[in-house]
Amino acid sequence: SSDKDTLVLENSTHGGMSILTPDAAEAGIFTGHPSAARCGEFHTRFDTRMLRIGTRGHSEFETQFYTGNWSEAMRLDAAGNLGVGTNNPSAKVHVYTAASSAINIGLQNSERYWKMQTDGGLLTFNDVSAGDLVRMVINTSGNVLIGDDVDSGFRLHVRMNDGTRGNIARFENNTNDGDSKVVIAAQANQSGDPYLYFDAGGT
Repeated sequence: SSDKDTLVLENSTHGGMSILTPDAAEAGIFTGHPSAARCGEFHTRFDTRMLRIGTRGHSEFETQFYTGNWSEAMRLDAAGNLGVGTNNPSAKVHVYTAASSAINIGLQNSERYWKMQTDGGLLTFNDVSAGDLVRMVINTSGNVLIGDDVDSGFRLHVRMNDGTRGNIARFENNTNDGDSKVVIAAQANQSGDPYLYFDAGGT
């Protein structure tokens, strides 16, 4: 804003300003006020391979990030909590939207892309690499659904979506004893009738 201009650097092509110091000295821009001679800073130091952006000497100060038409997008508060979409984060990472639409966090490497999402009151874990397939759901009743997103009223609901019957769960302790394992499986007899199979000491 022109009402804040004390120094203007202008060029007909690319413009800039260079601040050069020895390797073991800070090079940066610092801001201050009558009540705080140095409270905001942006600086580098070569010998420590460091770029610093933040506040100094005032524990109540927060760092805000704006985008678009000067709209706050992210805030790092004085307690070190990061808020995305909120100016009052209550966790180390707090992601918020005021709308009822889905909001998510993506985790991706060269092998897989997973997404944790809340939508319609549900917490879902989606396999984005498999076409955004929902792998697990936790609903507002605290019920856990694996392979299904329709609540059946059970605390744990596991469904095999590939049309086959097979192992559902495996429980074991931290020993190498083969008798310390229990496998629960959904099977069928020769008539095709389903039954639940327990294999104590199974592999």
